[in-house]
Amino acid sequence: MKTSVVLSAYNGEKFILEQLESIRIQTVPVDEVIILDDCSTDNTAKICQDFITQHSLSHWHVEVNDKNKGFVQNFYAGFQKATGEIIFICDQDDVWRPNKVERTQYFFTNHPDALSICSAFSRFWGNQILSTHIVSPNRKRNSIKKITTNEFSFFYGYLGMSTAFKKELLKDDYKTCIQNITYDVAINFLAVLHNGLYYLDEVLVDRRSYPFSTSNNEANNETKKFFQGNKRLYTLSKYISTLQSFCSYIETHQSTGHDACFNFKHRIAETQKRINAVKQNSILKLFLLLLTARHRYTAKRILGDIIFLLKNRN
Repeated sequence: MKTSVVLSAYNGEKFILEQLESIRIQTVPVDEVIILDDCSTDNTAKICQDFITQHSLSHWHVEVNDKNKGFVQNFYAGFQKATGEIIFICDQDDVWRPNKVERTQYFFTNHPDALSICSAFSRFWGNQILSTHIVSPNRKRNSIKKITTNEFSFFYGYLGMSTAFKKELLKDDYKTCIQNITYDVAINFLAVLHNGLYYLDEVLVDRRSYPFSTSNNEANNETKKFFQGNKRLYTLSKYISTLQSFCSYIETHQSTGHDACFNFKHRIAETQKRINAVKQNSILKLFLLLLTARHRYTAKRILGDIIFLLKNRN
């Protein structure tokens, strides 16, 4: 099966060379690499082009956008340009393990119903290893597991940099989906709706994590602006908003009812009760919710709410 890598780049001159090299030295080479530079103001595009020329990579291409699109639309444009059956999503500042493509292809071959496969990853910053193996709550230890819609309703945070998917998913009105759901969550949401989302509990990417990333900056700004600095409320509200977007998409685009909507709406109702308790600073209400929790994921999260309130008591 033909493979494509889509890399969205913006002002990545500091780290992108390491990422490019990790793609180049894969044990199984990819068939195509598409790098879309989103109007960088540094030397990112030149670094990429020089790398391609230096290594005579005729199947690699770098394009510079006419105007800044933002990473969601930049990835979407790259997905549209990709000609591979399997598309690997790639950030500019991570490092792939040498066998990432080989292992991913193996599992796509052995699970023909797979539409998207997400792997485990490590986290590092500089010379410091922050975590050797990030653990997903939905996993089969050291193996691969199909994710159900119920499991996805508890945890949908499979990151794009760990994801490879079949391009056929883009046919399912992906462009509309990313209007309200971020690009990587949308890919895996569509995959789980079609019973084709898998999680591989094997580290295939080393993720560079730093406090000044775009996602961290956006979260901090929204927390200050809308939630008086309360990060717990920000996290809970974002969770509900995403689940509501899932339901809206299903109700608009599915011709028949879908069990996923029931799961998502149930999680919304549970989470709203947690939000009310956190807003009221009520450990008692959270404790009562804990006693009636029907799922270990829910219980674990309510315990997290309780610990948050205890740590932030005046």
